[in-house]
Amino acid sequence: MKKAICLFAGVMIWTLGFITDEVIASENCSYLFVTSELVPNAVKIIDVVGDSLVGFINHPDFGSGGSGRNMTFRQDGHLFVTNDIGSDPHIYEFDENGNYVRRFSVPGVPRPGSITFAPNGHLFVNYEGVSAFGASITEYNLNTETVVHSMLMCPGRMEPANLRFGPNGHLFVAGWGDCDPTGGGFAWIEEWDVSAIPWVKIKEYHGTNSLSRDRWNSVVFIGDDTMLAGNYHPLDTSRIEIFDIPTGAYLGSLVRLAGSHFVGLTIGPDRLLYTARGVDFQVTKYDPHTGQFLGKVCDGCASVAGDNEVAFSPGFLCPLEVKVDIKPQSCPNPLNVADMGVLPVAILGTSDFDVSQVDPASLRLEGIAPVRWTMEDVSTPVPDSDDSCFCHTLGPDGFVDLVLHFPAQEIVSALGSYSNWETRALTLTGELFDGTPIEGEDCIRIQIPPKKRYWGGMFGKGEGPQNAGYGPSTFELLGNYPNPFNATTTISYSLPQDAEVRLDIYNVAGQKVRTLIEENQSAGIHSLVWDGRNDSGQPVASGLYFYRLKAGEFLETRRMTLLK
Repeated sequence: MKKAICLFAGVMIWTLGFITDEVIASENCSYLFVTSELVPNAVKIIDVVGDSLVGFINHPDFGSGGSGRNMTFRQDGHLFVTNDIGSDPHIYEFDENGNYVRRFSVPGVPRPGSITFAPNGHLFVNYEGVSAFGASITEYNLNTETVVHSMLMCPGRMEPANLRFGPNGHLFVAGWGDCDPTGGGFAWIEEWDVSAIPWVKIKEYHGTNSLSRDRWNSVVFIGDDTMLAGNYHPLDTSRIEIFDIPTGAYLGSLVRLAGSHFVGLTIGPDRLLYTARGVDFQVTKYDPHTGQFLGKVCDGCASVAGDNEVAFSPGFLCPLEVKVDIKPQSCPNPLNVADMGVLPVAILGTSDFDVSQVDPASLRLEGIAPVRWTMEDVSTPVPDSDDSCFCHTLGPDGFVDLVLHFPAQEIVSALGSYSNWETRALTLTGELFDGTPIEGEDCIRIQIPPKKRYWGGMFGKGEGPQNAGYGPSTFELLGNYPNPFNATTTISYSLPQDAEVRLDIYNVAGQKVRTLIEENQSAGIHSLVWDGRNDSGQPVASGLYFYRLKAGEFLETRRMTLLK
């Protein structure tokens, strides 16, 4: 179960002010948290999926004239917010449920700036101010409430604006100033190994035209080897620039934007790049690989300006949705509860998804691990449909699939209680080799053999004895004849008992084109004729169609071909 930071306080927020952005994923993987540098007592919560303002976080201790400016999350889901502009600046801690825990100050840091947590749980905070004493970075142990180490950064001449730990465990410091005129000018990024004292500087990163840059504002990481850095220069073309972490090499600009500046960056749970732009007052999103602009976030409700910082809470990645086909080329997907074999399940490859990225050992179907797996092309993904259990029997499509085999009896046990002909969605979870979570689902149709039904207590709910007389003993969609057909075709089905019946026709896009019947029918064999027309009486095009019978809890789909 993912932790959730869902904080709501019904307070009014000032309409003007400089805003600092923090992006944090909640349980539904969609919440963007926005703090204001000059607006006191409120943190905006934006639902980036619904593109709407959800609510606010506040605390009276933020005080008049001050506000939450920078935010970070600890691995346990606790939220930490700085209040650095008022007369009594502190760092505030909220638990994973949004409850206020405490406020505290870090000795030697009268004005806390950027904050971040190290892999060992220590808090790193910079003193945001340039004076004769210079700016500093401090490592603080929250458990013992003691300073572990503090380092002065180039006295009187620079300010570390953003602290982030990279995928290699090193501290990346993005700053501004003229600490070393020979080292690239005003804008710089340093990488430090802070695992032992004294800290050791590994290398520096410098982008294009750095002498004309005012400052680096934020860094973010793509995988293990790539860093993106956003800079601030309101009188110049601001950029998001790309660096290679192993070598420190500058790889070029991802985004260039005149008249604005990128003061906060984060990678969202949807794998998009979210930015806080400080001149045109917008939170925006981009493709982190191509730089393509993908739109504004909650235009009008997520305005930002000033010094901004962005970060997603750790451990809140939304699962990547994958296409799953249980019992490929079968529709519906019957699971006989007495089956002693295996249940085949395929993760389907597509033009956008290579199944070789999937770690098979991580996969679980309803918590059950597969006993073996192979790579082969077995099925075609179903088109998107309003019916989450829509299926077809199409075979290979030219893309390799990952075919897994799960022990059928373990899956049956995981179902808990069930009834005959019940439709049940099964969820497959796992990870890619890079750690990205994945998730997908498909439906099964539960079949209880007649002899088992008499012992319902042993096999879930069961149904008890039935069909003692003559006539059909099971629900069944018998098929259509002729198939393929030209003008009309007859669809037959059996009902072992009276039932509310609906029979629909769908095209290959998953769109319903015709409802042939929707009424209560008596037990027996029934037949319906389809004349190749839609609900409006218009002839439909030649091609593949699917007909689905729903009778009580029974649901089955088959295919047919219309030729003209």
